[in-house]
Amino acid sequence: MQRVPDDGDASLDDRVAALATWLGEIAERVRTTELATGDEKTAKELRRAIEALAKHDPKLESRLTDRIDVLADRLGTLASAVSTTSAALARRDGELAALRRGLDQGNARIQTLGDELGRAASAAEIAVLSKTIATLSADRPTRKDGEQTDRLAGKVDYLTERVDTLAKTVAATAAGLAGRDGELATLRRRLDEREKHFEQAFVELRQRRGEITLDGRLDTLERTLETVAESLPLLESEIGAVRTRIDEASRQVGSTVTELQQSTANVAAHVAAAEARSHASEKALEKHAASLSGTVGDLAARFDSVVAGVESSLAGLAAELVDRQGTADRMRDDIVARVVSLETDRHGLTTEEAERGRGGVADLLAEVERDRSAVATRLDAVERGHRELATESASRVGAIAAKLDEIGARDSAEKLDAQFAERLRNVEREAVAAVSEIARVSASWASEFDALATRLDEVAVVAQDARTRDDSADPDSAELLSELSTRLDAVVHERQVVAAQIALASEHEVAELRALIDGLRTRFAPNEQGYIGSPHAGGLLDALASRLESVENVGPEPGPLSSSGDGRLRLELRALELRAERAEKEEQQNRDAVLAQLARMAEQLESRFHKLESDAANSSQSDVADQAEVVQLRGAEA
Repeated sequence: MQRVPDDGDASLDDRVAALATWLGEIAERVRTTELATGDEKTAKELRRAIEALAKHDPKLESRLTDRIDVLADRLGTLASAVSTTSAALARRDGELAALRRGLDQGNARIQTLGDELGRAASAAEIAVLSKTIATLSADRPTRKDGEQTDRLAGKVDYLTERVDTLAKTVAATAAGLAGRDGELATLRRRLDEREKHFEQAFVELRQRRGEITLDGRLDTLERTLETVAESLPLLESEIGAVRTRIDEASRQVGSTVTELQQSTANVAAHVAAAEARSHASEKALEKHAASLSGTVGDLAARFDSVVAGVESSLAGLAAELVDRQGTADRMRDDIVARVVSLETDRHGLTTEEAERGRGGVADLLAEVERDRSAVATRLDAVERGHRELATESASRVGAIAAKLDEIGARDSAEKLDAQFAERLRNVEREAVAAVSEIARVSASWASEFDALATRLDEVAVVAQDARTRDDSADPDSAELLSELSTRLDAVVHERQVVAAQIALASEHEVAELRALIDGLRTRFAPNEQGYIGSPHAGGLLDALASRLESVENVGPEPGPLSSSGDGRLRLELRALELRAERAEKEEQQNRDAVLAQLARMAEQLESRFHKLESDAANSSQSDVADQAEVVQLRGAEA
């Protein structure tokens, strides 16, 4: 039996010709075998098998092929057994013929010898010879020739039994084949009727639509198959491009992890440097405490410069936030444009692909919203911390102002100026650290948005590669794209609100600090000259330092201190050092928490995008499989 060629590179005409030849051979075999059989059940089974075979069921074709191979093997085995038995029978017949010829020759020789003896011998000799022959005839069964004859007879009987058994087997097989022939004859008649029905249906179809329409459909189907065959290399190249993009994304994730590790190392180095600076500043303050001088006007000028620097930094940060907001808006517009282009250019995704894409995007947006909520919560905590710090600073400045009012016109304001300058430097460092932290967080947000935009571009490319050539529109995909655009607008709006909150909180803090310093300057200016000439300023300043230490430690007032100003200065510096250490620890904890949260966000985004890319790749493979099935339908229709 000739089979349909499985070579994918064969032409369509060869496949159609092979299929037609194969069907013709099947029909001829059915016509040949159905003439000698009449089994209705077997005919029905064979008819169903042929109908299923016409539908090109791969499982049925494989099962039918296996059964045909088994029957062919069984027939070959039976034929070989019959041929072997026939050869053995022929050999035995030859041996029997040789024995008959030998017996005839012996009888002839005996007859000839008897004739010669009859002519030459007397009656007495003939009688003696007859007795001798009778004696020899009586002794014949005990001789070797008799044994050979018996063995030969036994073998002939055994061979006869085997021939009878084989005859029964052949008769049963012939009966089965005759039954199959009857079934095939019945099936042949039904196939002829079905063929006549099909021919009549084809004639009616040609009368209704005409042969030109059918030829046009066949030509269209052939062109479609050619287009599919041409698009297979393109799909392979696109799959390679997707794999390349996945490798690039993996490298980007590795670089991001490396950057995070470097950031952690930089933060550790910054902490070590801060500790070194704190120790160095402590030593420098111990050495420089006696020589520090300056007036409140100089301190006010320095504070004005610090405030101006902070304001300029905040203004630069606000400008940077505005620029980044503009960049985010442009990115949002680009993403919306890409989404719109995808919506207009697409030829329709399947419902399953749309559901998978919707679920992936919904999960991704939910993760982004959760991360945004966590960041907003952390910003609220930072804002509350800033407000508490401002309140604490206001209370401390008020306490300092009250103490200055109590001091009156007393002398020696140099130490107070030094302490106030140190506090201003601490405030300046905290402001610089806050600005750097805000800048770093803004930079990290910008990088995350850039990565998100890159991923969305890749998803858009994969979606364009995976879409089919179907012209039907998909309302679910349009709804998904509109929902994605709405979510992106919400994320951008939330980012703008957070940036505005940061800028507003920074402006409020600067305004509060400026108001407090102005009030301190107003209270301190009338008594500046009196502080210089007061002889009791040292003791009062020591008492003020001890009270400030008690306020900073938020505990019971310490016992009486030594009258040495150096010891009190050391205590004051130690308190400042403890506060600096606590502030650095809190800052380190906040940075570690932010870095951990960003790392989790990056991992979650990476896993979501990998999931979307794998879904798109599976969809493209299923589309290729569907297109391959079109080739089989083309052969069946032909």
